Parts: sequence; C-alpha cells; structure tokens
Amino acid sequence: MKRSKTLIVMTSDDGRIATPAARGGLDHRARGRRARSKGRLRLHQEPASWRGDLRDRGLLEIPVDGEIGIRAARLDRLYGDPADRLIVATALGGHRLVTADRNILDWSGALLTHDAGR
Repeated sequence: MKRSKTLIVMTSDDGRIATPAARGGLDHRARGRRARSKGRLRLHQEPASWRGDLRDRGLLEIPVDGEIGIRAARLDRLYGDPADRLIVATALGGHRLVTADRNILDWSGALLTHDAGR
C-alpha cells in the first residue's frame, strides 16, 4: 500500500502562504522576513515553486469546502484560532495531522496526530 503525503498550509488565493502578517497588509518580502525571523517559516525557495515540488512528490491538496466548514463549526472543546478549527476539521476527514500546536495535540477529539515538536 502506498502511503499518501499530506501537508496542510493556509494560503491566499494567489498561492502565497497566508500568515497573520499577511492579513495585516504587509508586502510579501516583509511577511517572509518576519516569519523567518520568528522561526515560523523556513523556505529555501519561492512558495509557488515549493508547492509545485511538493505536488510533484505526491502532496494531496484538500480544499476547504462546506462540509469541512460545518465540521469545524461543530468541533466541541477545541478552542482557539478559527484556522486551527479548519485544519483539524480537514484532518478529521481521515488524515493524520502533523503539528506542534499543544492546543490541538491535547484536544480530546478523535484526531490522528503526530507531534512535530518531538
């Protein structure tokens, strides 16, 4: 059986990685510098190229649809960022979520996870 590779990354409509800074209207170079300086983003190539390379290696993209949105709204006992709820709801569709987010890892729901902080 072939193992699938899944990576969930929040992006904007133009394929760029969405970060809290992106919502603040900073230009993409400033966003990248800020994310890299805080250790949140370590890309050695442009996001579109990175995405293409991952897709060539079998990355499965899962668009957020109405079903995932409803699942996110119904999550019990998961507090925090709405993006976290969408990520968890997506993973609940039968995917393992790799994260270092303690709120998600400590959540009592039936979620397959791998602790990226180990």
